[in-house]
Amino acid sequence: MQIRLYIHGAHDLFRWQSTTDYLQSTGDWPIDNAQAGLALGTEISGSYTDSVWVGTDGTSAVIAISYSGPPEIAGKSIVLHGTGSAGAVTWTCTGGTLPARFRPPVCRI
Repeated sequence: MQIRLYIHGAHDLFRWQSTTDYLQSTGDWPIDNAQAGLALGTEISGSYTDSVWVGTDGTSAVIAISYSGPPEIAGKSIVLHGTGSAGAVTWTCTGGTLPARFRPPVCRI
């Protein structure tokens, strides 16, 4: 389905590496986009991406992506959590309102 391609495009807009690079250099997760070396969340956008926000819940990285575009995804979001250490980070996506059928394969478990 073509909408999935746009969802994956949103993930390409955000470079996961900036979050893990920050962890590797400081030992902590970035508390916001600026600390991760990224633009303001609303400035990271694309055809079907509204914003990308980085933060932490104290023990893991939290990335929230909100979508625009077709009614099936407009106003929906996905929340990813990064856990682990600088040597091994695992990303899971357990939050948000994006329907399962549009989530990346690793998020449809």
